[in-house]
Amino acid sequence: MAATLGINEMRLISGALSNRSGYPFENFVQSFLKRRIIAFFEKYHLRNVDLFLKQINSKLFLESLLYFISVDTTEMFRDPGFWRSLRKIILSDAILKNNSVWFPDIGSGEELFSFLILLDVFELGRYPNVFFHHPSSSRIDEIRSGMIKSRNIETHNNNFKRLEIGGQFEKYCNYHTNSIVVSNTILKSVFPKKGWFLSEPDNQMFGLIFFRNSMLYMDKSLQDKVFQFLYNHLVPGGYIVIGAKENVPVSMANKLLIVDEQERIFRKPA
Repeated sequence: MAATLGINEMRLISGALSNRSGYPFENFVQSFLKRRIIAFFEKYHLRNVDLFLKQINSKLFLESLLYFISVDTTEMFRDPGFWRSLRKIILSDAILKNNSVWFPDIGSGEELFSFLILLDVFELGRYPNVFFHHPSSSRIDEIRSGMIKSRNIETHNNNFKRLEIGGQFEKYCNYHTNSIVVSNTILKSVFPKKGWFLSEPDNQMFGLIFFRNSMLYMDKSLQDKVFQFLYNHLVPGGYIVIGAKENVPVSMANKLLIVDEQERIFRKPA
């Protein structure tokens, strides 16, 4: 049954998920959501949609789904060209020394840890406070503990070396049989927030917002809404980064300065 979820069944599922979790799954790209739901059905041996809709009222079941449905980042320092470009900003602009950093829609910890290691290599003396959002309490606990469920150590290390910034990648990681644990010394200024970031508006402003490869899963109306929200939470002169395959919504394009077009780094005018 899971392999043949139809349009009406997906509407039922996405509607129920939106109501139960507070996440706008109805505005996610349905082909993406369908793939994740089918994989979840298969993992937990669900037989039909009716059973899914009954189970979703269980907090434990919903927690498992929210843990599973987000897409993990598979590499630390993925896209080394992006990180090389970002390091120039970190070294030359005081905006990051005086303002917090935000990961509104984190999948797993690799990108967050990469950023923290980059800061430590440069020995800036003061870490900015770094906030991240995720809907799953279990995933938040993993990230706060520095866990990376990957044995892809060679790829992480090679990406780090390609940055040519000095330092030793091994300094920051403890290797275990099926995972890597990042040193807690770089996690001291990391603060999690549970839930969908758009449903928790506040007045906090940020000097840098990471939003790489998140818009790929959103329809156009949600992209426009989200990007406007993120823009409103950038300090004047602050930076926002998106994925290499993503574009700034047309409605926002003239409000941002291009810092690095290829690496998709933009700045709010000061």
